[in-house]
Amino acid sequence: MQFAVTKGENELSELVSRLFNIKGRSAEATMKNAEAALLKANPHLTKINKLPEGTLIVIPDVPGTPSTRTAQTSAIGADLEAEARSALKQLGDVIVRSADDIEKVATATQDAIKNRELKELAAQSPEVRAQIDKTTEAVKNQLKDAKATASAEKEALAELQAALQKFSF
Repeated sequence: MQFAVTKGENELSELVSRLFNIKGRSAEATMKNAEAALLKANPHLTKINKLPEGTLIVIPDVPGTPSTRTAQTSAIGADLEAEARSALKQLGDVIVRSADDIEKVATATQDAIKNRELKELAAQSPEVRAQIDKTTEAVKNQLKDAKATASAEKEALAELQAALQKFSF
């Protein structure tokens, strides 16, 4: 399977002509076969004239259809792979920053709870003491959940990166 991008085609036949080297007696039937395969793999091509230039399309392998004109499609895989790797790196950065932010908020809350004046107020008011205890417990649980979530997200990210490594562009 290969990939290509639209280049402003208004008709599906224009795209097929650009992508495939179809010639000979059975050219019309082969064109129709290639058009049907492209539509099946890319339902969004039914409105090709409304698609923005550069829309990614899948070029399916179609028995009996000549090879694609690779000079027009060969760089797409490398570009797509680079974009996917970049997106996964950015996702990893977001996961780390999100976990760090949650930890900073939790630490700030814990520090505020340890404030001497707040402790004195809690010693005088059972209601304040109860609220502080609830807040302390909630912060601990939030931090524990955030660490578990970050760990699961990092594991899922590693699986995506491994899958990308195996995927052939």
